Amino acid sequence: MTFNFSDLETNGFVILKNLVSTEEIDILTQDYLASKNKLEFYFSNKINENTNLPSSVLKSTIESILKDINNKTTIKTDWIAPTGVYFNSGRQRLNWHQDHEIFYKTQDTFNNLNFWIPIIKPNADQNGMRILSFKTLNEKIPEITEKYIIHRGAQRLQFKDNKTTIFNDDAGTHITLDEDIIALSEEIHISPGDILIFRGDVFHKTSSDSISNRVAIAVRTAYSNGIFSKSKFFNGCAFKENQIQNNPVNYHHIINKLTEEPNREFFKINEFVWSTSFRGTPKHFGLKDLES
Repeated sequence: MTFNFSDLETNGFVILKNLVSTEEIDILTQDYLASKNKLEFYFSNKINENTNLPSSVLKSTIESILKDINNKTTIKTDWIAPTGVYFNSGRQRLNWHQDHEIFYKTQDTFNNLNFWIPIIKPNADQNGMRILSFKTLNEKIPEITEKYIIHRGAQRLQFKDNKTTIFNDDAGTHITLDEDIIALSEEIHISPGDILIFRGDVFHKTSSDSISNRVAIAVRTAYSNGIFSKSKFFNGCAFKENQIQNNPVNYHHIINKLTEEPNREFFKINEFVWSTSFRGTPKHFGLKDLES
């Protein structure tokens, strides 16, 4: 089965139908249900549920897809995150955004991919996701798309009074457009067994047609040889600093490396130890304090 992976470059996303086996879906579903009570207790104040994926599930499928993407596009992505994230639409409904955490961690969006895979989804046409495709945005607002959306990350949208504001939660800036770009979005219809892959700079949100709970798993990939700047990590807005301070478990591998080599400016992503667990007590830290 062949897929048009060039859509990742032109549209920012691609849908792969019937690629995850029923057996894999069953394993993931049982894993989610077995972990559900523990996860919901531990992450009661968080918007998602991080978990170690069963090692035999999805890894070979994603590796095969990444091989094709690297061979058929200019996207370079070869590292698979050691943890996946279960999203239950009954627990959280995310508004329009580009993914924040993976951008803070890798400072890249073009080579960052999100493998979004529904595992419990009664209806293909409900409880999905809405996406703003680059092709549509380029047709309507090409200059804005090129300057403020493509290759950007950690941003969110707000629509009010017939205007759309793009908030940059890395730099702490924003721009307001005299139009509703959210109206240009499209609904993604997929079922368990399908995979939606989209880049880190794609704006997306949970569909608003919630009738029954949907559970999907998100697995993120990145470019292991991507360049990470220490000063870019430290420089940013209060929103970014708060995000990192409030989630020390997710950033301790970066903080440890920067602390070990305080005089270096640039690192490669594969130099960071992306562990699946944190030993010890997570501590809150201030970026400004650590930088000094």
